[in-house]
Amino acid sequence: MTSRKSSMFCLVCAAVLAANISPATADPQTLDEKITVYCAAKGKSDQCRVEQTSAAQAQQRRFVKAFQSKELGVIADIARCAKVNTTGDGIDYVAAQECFEEKNRAAEGPH
Repeated sequence: MTSRKSSMFCLVCAAVLAANISPATADPQTLDEKITVYCAAKGKSDQCRVEQTSAAQAQQRRFVKAFQSKELGVIADIARCAKVNTTGDGIDYVAAQECFEEKNRAAEGPH
């Protein structure tokens, strides 16, 4: 039952992510528009858009890799980080990427 519940959660995660960062369903124009709106709402400059776009693209690549490898835990972590870094203005992709990287470091443990 637990694995089925986790699978359902990750399907929901994937659906949420697909709408926000998956290149398979979100064309770059839509993502660019979301980032532009987010940065404008925060009163930030072009540098904000550059940083947000770079972080979003990194998340897209990791999401696709995880999806192809069926790494459900990674997909869930990406989704959780996107969710906790979403406000009424949109997703802070930089913060979401930092959150995801922190989860990866914690999972790897001390070297």
